[in-house]
Amino acid sequence: MDIEKKIEEIGGIEITDNFIANKDSTFDVHNYLTVNNLQLPEEYIEFSLKYGFGQFDKEVVFKSIADIPIAYDDGTVPVTFIYGWGRGSESLQDTREALLDQLDSDCFVFAEGSPGDYLLINMSDNRIYYYTHDNSMANALFLAANSFSEFIGSLKVKDCSDSVNDDIEEEWFSDDF
Repeated sequence: MDIEKKIEEIGGIEITDNFIANKDSTFDVHNYLTVNNLQLPEEYIEFSLKYGFGQFDKEVVFKSIADIPIAYDDGTVPVTFIYGWGRGSESLQDTREALLDQLDSDCFVFAEGSPGDYLLINMSDNRIYYYTHDNSMANALFLAANSFSEFIGSLKVKDCSDSVNDDIEEEWFSDDF
């Protein structure tokens, strides 16, 4: 999977001014992983170094393997923010530490879905899961993809053509009124 090509295909990822100061290009990721006994796929590490603290330029969604209760009618789920290595509450390190009491230690959060929900890598099998914060832990994890590459491959720009809000807007501004 050519991750960079896929990201360009769906409109790109931008690191906004709010997060540029948080990104730390000197952060020793491999040392952090070793010290904390964490094992992440190399393709994810490269992705996080390039796109961390980023937001998609368009509304991006993915199609999950498992049905996720908060999914749109077409079964897709939003991806809103990519956590990065560095400083601040949106850093991968701080996010991991903040969620250790909610998630299994094999879980590594890397992105945010709907507000308060997370995408994570299960380090024991390298599968991608979606965590919904509204459910009990036993019912909160949903298999999103079998690998990080598969997850990236499932990303697409949200199709808004079937949106109920679009229909309402068209009626409201039509010449019939």
